[in-house]
Amino acid sequence: MTALTRQQEQGATTPEQAPLLDVRDLRVHFPTADGVVRSVDGVSFSVAKGETLSIVGESGSGKSVTAQAILGLHRRGRGVVSGQIMLDGTDLMTIDDESMRRLRGDHVAMVFQDPLSAFHPYYRIGSQIVEAIHSHRQISGESARTLAVEMLDMVGIPNPKARFDQYPHEFSGGMRQRAMIAMALVNEPKLLIADEPTTALDVTVQAQILSLMRDLQTELGTANIVITHDLGVVANIADRVMIMYAGKVAETGSVGEIFAAPEHPYTWGLLGSAPRLDLPRLERLAAIPGSPPSLINVPPGCSFHPRCAFRDDRLGCGSTVPELKASTGTHPVRCHLPGDRRRVLFADPADPADPADAPGDSGDSGGLGDPDGDPADLGGVGGLGDDGPGGVGGSSIATLSITASAEPGAAVDATPLLRVTNLQKYYPQYTRKLLRRAAPPVRAVDGITFDVRAGETLGLVGESGCGKSTAGRAMLRLLEPTGGTVEFKGEDITRLDGQRLRRLRRHMQMVFQDPFGSLNGRQTVGAIIATPFKIQGISPEGGIRHAVRELMDRVGLNPEHYNRFPHEFSGGQRQRVGVARAIALKPDLIVCDEPVSALDASIQAQVINLLKDLQEESGVAYVFIAHDLSVVRHIADRIAVMYLGRVMEEAPWDVLCERPLHPYTHALLSAVPIPDPEHEARRERILLSRDLPSPQNPPSGCVFRTRCLEARERCAAEVPERRELRPGHFVACHFPHEATAVLTGRP
Repeated sequence: MTALTRQQEQGATTPEQAPLLDVRDLRVHFPTADGVVRSVDGVSFSVAKGETLSIVGESGSGKSVTAQAILGLHRRGRGVVSGQIMLDGTDLMTIDDESMRRLRGDHVAMVFQDPLSAFHPYYRIGSQIVEAIHSHRQISGESARTLAVEMLDMVGIPNPKARFDQYPHEFSGGMRQRAMIAMALVNEPKLLIADEPTTALDVTVQAQILSLMRDLQTELGTANIVITHDLGVVANIADRVMIMYAGKVAETGSVGEIFAAPEHPYTWGLLGSAPRLDLPRLERLAAIPGSPPSLINVPPGCSFHPRCAFRDDRLGCGSTVPELKASTGTHPVRCHLPGDRRRVLFADPADPADPADAPGDSGDSGGLGDPDGDPADLGGVGGLGDDGPGGVGGSSIATLSITASAEPGAAVDATPLLRVTNLQKYYPQYTRKLLRRAAPPVRAVDGITFDVRAGETLGLVGESGCGKSTAGRAMLRLLEPTGGTVEFKGEDITRLDGQRLRRLRRHMQMVFQDPFGSLNGRQTVGAIIATPFKIQGISPEGGIRHAVRELMDRVGLNPEHYNRFPHEFSGGQRQRVGVARAIALKPDLIVCDEPVSALDASIQAQVINLLKDLQEESGVAYVFIAHDLSVVRHIADRIAVMYLGRVMEEAPWDVLCERPLHPYTHALLSAVPIPDPEHEARRERILLSRDLPSPQNPPSGCVFRTRCLEARERCAAEVPERRELRPGHFVACHFPHEATAVLTGRP
């Protein structure tokens, strides 16, 4: 049952219902040498029993600090906490530390964003769950173990008795998150707080976790607070939504109200910046200009006004803090614009009713925004309330005719820029016994083949562990391939020696997943961007400093920040530094390894738009690696789907997303959340059972068969060949078929 269905059956929370959690005027301030950080500044909300409230906003909006304040995690820090937090009649602000410890984990529990960091690596999973039980219950060790095993079984951990004695590193990411949920719920708390519970997970695992949380809420009756920046997750699981910006509530209402009729321009921007599988692909994502403000120096008036394309100083947007209030027939919103004008703007954002000029990037805020600052860039969300693509019906499957269709595939270039043929990367393994013996190797990349043409983007998608990043590094020879060939401009780079390979590297660059870890923290961004010039011994016209400042301006960074260090930039800005470094020598090919997976949707849209602009200007080709098909669909010309080191399917983006043939592609597409609660309520999902098999011991025949819902005897006996079933559409499956309706609901 989806959140929208629950809401329709139960009805909205009424004032007569006593809320389980009632927060009033919560403030959390942190005094620092530079000033007071107002992380949470006057937040009020409530959560009823059995209800799910989603708190949404960009990084730095105060979401996690709000949750930590409820748990009393700022008591011994430097934070100054004020306001009222009532949990089932108890004021958490007035009880002592010992009472708070008794409540924490028993009445209120939390699921943290990174389960690998939240679990202690030295202790077994089971012993950590037992410790949580013994902290609140006086029961025997055997009874606690039995309860822990039952809880692991309830959250879907396979073979829970054996898994009880394993360490966190022996669990996959999805299993660790399930174990974290088990530990949080083992004492049956009344309130569960989940802080970005699916952010670091693949879409397939994310779908499993969301389904699990809904089922457990129905079974245990807990109230949930889900903190996220993913509006697709919100549409899937929430009953009510609270949008936060710069420590304040910008807008709050039911999930239906927020998605069908949002009132705040910030919410419009969040909705418009998210790529969607169910709507036509746009040329540009509607990125929100600029960056969230510093919580030490929050802008006067409405804190969103420096980024708002519809600000009007005559209404006090830049001088007076707006109140959180509801106009006639609407939900509460913090905005100076009159309600009727907001509704007109939302319906037709490209033709605003006398808006103020849209601001560009502010030098003071170090913004990342679209240099055009076009008000229309906040558009693209008006169709959310339309009768656009409907929901998903049954899983009707059309049998594929093996005869090639007449529809055109991708344009064929006789000489591709990059040709990868049967690429392999194996990692040798050895036994841990006294006499080390060779064990089966880890087949990270196991014979993949594809081409990349000049000026095009190939998307490489799949779950974590499927070999995407290894393939990207191997094709640049950052990792030495075990076998196969990689031809760049007709030359096999696997045979080049060090000097020739270094010269070739100026034409092949990489943007890494972690923008902070890939930048030297001891160097200024100017020195980092200048590195390619120095390595290649190139002196650009006007000097290196001049060239670097031009590159910073080109990627939307302020050239005046040349001497700043990486930690002084936001995540999106750091990723722009990585892009500037990659394009410095005007390469022909850039491998982008998960370049936006760690970014908020609004900043993600800015980086994707930047990459597309650079491609239009220079003709650079991209290999864009990601696990989210909605993101890849927006930027790619063709998409290759990887699973356990092999390519399962490859096709032009529109064909693969609308008429996929491989069961694994079906599952990936169905797992991507759609930011539309009505769509999510009608949608069916293909939930993959089990975890990704070990690449050291892959299944026989088709490697996907152990998780495939349609596997047959032939799948275990024969490895499927890569076949071109339509022009430009390759698939490695014995029984390919279409299942479009299950995935996107497109007509």
